[in-house]
Amino acid sequence: MDKINVITIPADEWDEVKNGIGKILEALRSLTTGEAKTLLTSREVLNRLKIGRTTLNRWILNGTLEAVRLGTQKGSKIYFRSADIERLETNTPA
Repeated sequence: MDKINVITIPADEWDEVKNGIGKILEALRSLTTGEAKTLLTSREVLNRLKIGRTTLNRWILNGTLEAVRLGTQKGSKIYFRSADIERLETNTPA
């Protein structure tokens, strides 16, 4: 069984950590919501480019489109830069 280590952090330092995490979360939200949205979900990309999931996966694998993974765990959600999608929109037949 794994051992659990307990550490003590002064309250003011813990508050700084919590505030820092809050700022990071807010920055991530601003990237994925609102009018200035810079990251798009897979579904949004599929709809905008009118392509299927197989094509999207192929483009990721061959480097046509770069996926951005938020988080390091397996199963972390992937996003795509809207600038990359706009570039592809001009080169993809409707």
